[in-house]
Amino acid sequence: MRHILVAAHGNMASAIGHSVKMIYGEVENLKCMDFYTEADATKTGNETIDYDKRISEYFAALNTADEVLICTDIKEGSVSQKFLPYCTRPGVHMIVGVNLPAVLEAVMCDEPITKQTLGEIINVGREQMAAINMEDNSCEDIEDFF
Repeated sequence: MRHILVAAHGNMASAIGHSVKMIYGEVENLKCMDFYTEADATKTGNETIDYDKRISEYFAALNTADEVLICTDIKEGSVSQKFLPYCTRPGVHMIVGVNLPAVLEAVMCDEPITKQTLGEIINVGREQMAAINMEDNSCEDIEDFF
């Protein structure tokens, strides 16, 4: 089975998860992990968030034959670094700098994850990014935009 794990700083991961659900519907194999949130920062007493334990428990619950696509927010960020040790496992892949269109593409992809499918997922995310400035006529006809 393929699993998609979105992990990001703040509430970005859960926000992507909510958007995927709104656009695509419920996705059984999508898990979102938020890191360093305001809720985490307001914990009191001796209670601390053990992110490494949360990650290890996630992977421990999977079958060794499962395929995992980890999608993180920042290439060299602390969240991505926490997942790097898991990328040595067979069937585990990671995309960094992820956005909603890339996650949607990953959700809809029914092919095995290869370098080619990873490239296609990344390209979808890149292609959805654009600078729009109507003042300089970079988009002369609004209908060209859509």
